[in-house]
Amino acid sequence: MGCPYPPYRLTCVLVFPVRHVAYVDPLWLVVARESLGREPWYLLTNEPVETEEEAWRIVLVYTRRWQIEQVFRYC
Repeated sequence: MGCPYPPYRLTCVLVFPVRHVAYVDPLWLVVARESLGREPWYLLTNEPVETEEEAWRIVLVYTRRWQIEQVFRYC
């Protein structure tokens, strides 16, 4: 019997270096979008993001942080 849904989700990630006049260090904007019907996440970080793996690490860290925030919300 086959799985009724795929074991993965198609997710895209983009990274853009950005600057802010009041912030000296470089910033990176990580944009993650799960699918065409969902709103993208715009994650601004001061962690250097030079590779695709680093971008995914930022997304996964934010996902874990969001789960923690939801636990605090419901407690």
